[in-house]
Amino acid sequence: MPYNGSGVFTRLYDWTDERDAANNIDSVKMDAEDDGFATGLSNAITKDGQTTVTANLPMASYKHTNVGAASARTDYARADQIQDSGFQLIGSISGTDTITGSLTPSISAYAAGQTFKFVSAGANTGAVTLNVNGAGAKAVTKAGTNALVAGDIPSGAIIHVVYDGTRFQMVPVPNISAAAAAVLDDATASDMQTSLGATATGKSVFTAANAAAGMAAVTPTTTRGDLIRRGASADERFALGSDGQVVASDGTDALWEWKGVVNLVSEQDGTGDSTTNTISASDTTPTTSNGKEWGTTAAITPKATSHRLLIDVSLYFSSSGAGVQSTIALFKDSDTDALATASSITGGANNIHPIRLLHEMEAGTTSEITFKIRYGGTSGTMYLNTQGGSASFNGTLASRITITEVAL
Repeated sequence: MPYNGSGVFTRLYDWTDERDAANNIDSVKMDAEDDGFATGLSNAITKDGQTTVTANLPMASYKHTNVGAASARTDYARADQIQDSGFQLIGSISGTDTITGSLTPSISAYAAGQTFKFVSAGANTGAVTLNVNGAGAKAVTKAGTNALVAGDIPSGAIIHVVYDGTRFQMVPVPNISAAAAAVLDDATASDMQTSLGATATGKSVFTAANAAAGMAAVTPTTTRGDLIRRGASADERFALGSDGQVVASDGTDALWEWKGVVNLVSEQDGTGDSTTNTISASDTTPTTSNGKEWGTTAAITPKATSHRLLIDVSLYFSSSGAGVQSTIALFKDSDTDALATASSITGGANNIHPIRLLHEMEAGTTSEITFKIRYGGTSGTMYLNTQGGSASFNGTLASRITITEVAL
């Protein structure tokens, strides 16, 4: 074949090679070569339109330029024809209820999804049909299958219709009533003035100041952030809640409530400390006269008295002796008796061990509460955050107290 499948023309013979080989001119070879030229030319597209294309033509991102305007439905669409909506604008419109018109290129049948537009020749007086290019009169409806009524198509309006396979459905057209038009045209608007508290007439009624005055007359809000909720019989002001609150329901009304974790305080310190003050392992409540107070405290101000406080304390300690029972106790404000206690028995001397204390309680107040920790062993020296008094882990071993306030 003269073409190699990628559009490159391939000759059968090289006549220079034939000469160099001292070959005489061969009619068979000459005929084959000329036949190849003929076949190649027959596969080329002629500029005068003689050739009928027999396969898709890949354009490799190139385009046809300076093309003529499409005049048949099977022609290329030119970009300006699409931008100018030439294919969708129905011309030569005649009639107001029985409307006819024509498209270029013309259509011979309707297809679902076709979208057309036209400038109405006058206001309709009842049900409407549309016939395009003599393809058949089809009903024009609104909001589905509802027939049009008088005035649905204003005179001189641009009307958009979409064919659904059975009828033309009209895209809604704003239709301002005569009364409303009169107001907009500076007619007397005393009723509107009364409702808005305005003194002007016509278009001047529609100002930002008058709109704000009208809203102020009907809204119950008074303060930035206010919401509106429905009361027993009327709308009412729903004042802004506290930071972090969410809108909830009690089954009757909307109200502001705390939900989930609403407050969290955490303090930690890796400073080493020690004490020889003891906390007895006997069946008595530790008091502020037992052990030594850890220098780190945590204070929280609850959002509501009914909220739960979860206190989580983790202390790292070692003891100068093996088998010593070491204890930490949780205290509140100036109370002398401990709220909760946690205890652990050491293994070897000076080995670091953790003690964790967990305590839950009702807040009971919305005033600040300060929580403190006292620590001590049953004998010897109890070391905090150190291994027998020697620093460990370069201060990264830190004891901590965390208070979480939860609204259930």
